[in-house]
Amino acid sequence: MGRKKKVVDFVFPFLPVETADFILYRENAIRRAVKEARAEISFLGASNLEGNAKGGRVSDRTGAAVCKLSAALPCVVLETGETIKAPEKWLAVLDAVRELAKTLERPRLIFDAFAFYSDVPSLVLADTPREQEIACKSWVRYHVLLEAREKGLVSFSDADICDAVEAAAG
Repeated sequence: MGRKKKVVDFVFPFLPVETADFILYRENAIRRAVKEARAEISFLGASNLEGNAKGGRVSDRTGAAVCKLSAALPCVVLETGETIKAPEKWLAVLDAVRELAKTLERPRLIFDAFAFYSDVPSLVLADTPREQEIACKSWVRYHVLLEAREKGLVSFSDADICDAVEAAAG
């Protein structure tokens, strides 16, 4: 299904803010890639759990498909050729940050900051004062990095995260 993607040699960012921005800017592409990868796993294409049906055993296609669907995807390759490891964990991080933003007094500003990172950046933050815009982007980056660390995706210390986010804010 779909065309073969060219895999390029790509080095994942190793600095906190660059890591957060990398994931935030590619969120829609990661969601598409995960959806495509999940769609490729079908009940008809699933093999049995043992790999073949010999010795009088009947292959369990439904069981095999359930196992494949329940297991986390190890990685996905984006259309640009970039490989994202543990994509579903990264999406869970972004969803958790959105849920956290809903608890704020003015979540619209944070959601506008998320919209800034979408595939087609709009002028949502155009009417927002520059200081507020920077604060919202910093909040998003900071919480993405904290959630990612909780899920074991990054290993930056609190000091590294705070210093990097403050430096990026200027």
